[in-house]
Amino acid sequence: MRELDITQRIQIMVQQEIKYSCCNYLENSGIVIDQNSRAQMIQWLFQVVDCFKFSRSNVYVAVSCIDRFLGTRKGKRYLQDKNLFQLVYITCIHVAIKLNETSELGDDILVGLCKGMFRIEEINRTEAEILSALDWHVNPPCPRTYLQHFTALMTDRISPDSKRDLMELACYQTEISLFNYDMSMLSRPSVVALASLMNALSLCPEISKYHCAICLRDLQCCTGEHQPQRVVDHVKRLLIDQLGKVNVPEQPKEIPASAKRPRSSSATLEVITSLPIAILE
Repeated sequence: MRELDITQRIQIMVQQEIKYSCCNYLENSGIVIDQNSRAQMIQWLFQVVDCFKFSRSNVYVAVSCIDRFLGTRKGKRYLQDKNLFQLVYITCIHVAIKLNETSELGDDILVGLCKGMFRIEEINRTEAEILSALDWHVNPPCPRTYLQHFTALMTDRISPDSKRDLMELACYQTEISLFNYDMSMLSRPSVVALASLMNALSLCPEISKYHCAICLRDLQCCTGEHQPQRVVDHVKRLLIDQLGKVNVPEQPKEIPASAKRPRSSSATLEVITSLPIAILE
């Protein structure tokens, strides 16, 4: 892929971000859901995708859909009941996996994840409501995709090993960014990705300051004026602060290959019984 092609892809993604902006849906004092409830459910989403060996980018897609849906008129009632709130999370991770993976969570698996709290009919009905409210905008630009493009643009003087280290450090920060409600509401994914990579560059001593400066200059040029330096610097500080507060679940032990099949099996259902869903009191 030529460098110009990558730059164009980045610019197209930046232009699409406006369709996926969120509103502050937790500002209403009359709702029963708070930021801690949201953080608990995001933690559970990471456990689900890790259990079934799906990409963690599915969590970002799901949370984007959740946050935007809960800010709509149709989403308001799901903020008044913790069970309904959990139903939105179950439904949106199901939607994200269907969009981005070659296999889906079968009906039995979904019901098993819910521990019988919801029937498949309720999940399907909620899915239709969410898709309608979001006007089918369910494919947001993801920070991980930006990071893949950013590292592809980096000078060849940075070794492949260093690029892998940068990607790992930056991706982890984009994952923990989801737990910060204010960051999710106010920061575009391109800003989160750029700030994460800047922090990662500062944490890799094998990369010289000179090459860091070149990388950052090139990246900021290709993302245009949509990421003012003061905004990026603010997100960088938020991410560093978040590092000390959040622990994204570690990758779990191996599970049976049948767990990724569309239809469930007794072995698969045995695995998912260890995943809590009714965690909100």
